[in-house]
Amino acid sequence: MSKEEIVNDASMFLNSMFDEAHKDYNSIELSESDIKGLIYSSKMNFHSFSENRKCSVKFCRKKAVNSHLFQESILKKNSQNGHYIYPSADLNKRQIKLEKIGVNKALTFPGFCITHENMFEYEKKEQLNYEHELRTLVYKAICYNHVYWDIIYKYSEDSITALVDKKHKQFEKSTNNKYKNLLDSLGIEIKKLHFSDPRHKNLKQHLKERKIIINDSLIFKKLAWKDIESNKNENLKSYVIELDTIIPIFFSYFGNLTIKNDDLTFDDKACLIIHPFKESTKLIFTTTTNNHVILKNLLNRLTPELTWNFILSSLVYISDNWLINEEFYNKYIPVGVKELLESAVSLPLTPPNK
Repeated sequence: MSKEEIVNDASMFLNSMFDEAHKDYNSIELSESDIKGLIYSSKMNFHSFSENRKCSVKFCRKKAVNSHLFQESILKKNSQNGHYIYPSADLNKRQIKLEKIGVNKALTFPGFCITHENMFEYEKKEQLNYEHELRTLVYKAICYNHVYWDIIYKYSEDSITALVDKKHKQFEKSTNNKYKNLLDSLGIEIKKLHFSDPRHKNLKQHLKERKIIINDSLIFKKLAWKDIESNKNENLKSYVIELDTIIPIFFSYFGNLTIKNDDLTFDDKACLIIHPFKESTKLIFTTTTNNHVILKNLLNRLTPELTWNFILSSLVYISDNWLINEEFYNKYIPVGVKELLESAVSLPLTPPNK
């Protein structure tokens, strides 16, 4: 047998061995509890971050305390017996369920040190009166989203790594190490073999998407702080819609926002806050100064009725970072919206026109 034939035979044998190993590897299924945990990782950590982190303010190295995204006094006033409902995860049914949460835990995060907690002056009077106060509210919301996604990313990354390791161990055990001797002779560690797994690929894609959100929110966070320092809207601009009624819905979102109306379309990164105050409810849209005009022209077209419809669609299609008074939910949220929320596998849903 020639040297070339020996090499070809060896190559065919190795390819055959790897094909067989690949089939054996893909025959191993991860447990449902493992998969559910990853699918709903953001829900599992939703309202109670306990991670030790530094203050979000630039150059501050003090330890962050547990901050409320929305001021606690207004949360208490608009709650039902000190509680709200929010979209959680039913891991057994693999779908969203609305659960109660107390005001003391609602939308909290390790955001700021004790000193910088005092920078949010609007919280003391439960109302926004000045541009500077609006900037600090937007800054707080952006910081919340940055911390939130950073923690979820780390949790998901660690979980995926643990699952891959677990699957490798199951692979070795189920095959009785039948590939180990050969791989050892080739100087290949079995743990370093990365057989393709469709679900693993999908999870990696989720991680990539979350990393983009983290980076985008960090950019906005820096821009927002620059505007606070200069006391000018040089980098970010907000458009505020004020409704003369108190709607007990608290909502926060940062990411890509798409709004269309006839000939106008806004499709870019933005921060959206829905915030009831002492005598009104404000919808606050914040984007870069370059994109502000388009967003402003679109939002100028919103009537009070269209604004209410926008709020409803936001609960379903934009973000699951919200709280709502249960009595208000039962009385005023349309049946169709409730059905969408209560039957969803996860939130937000993809809009039907996408």
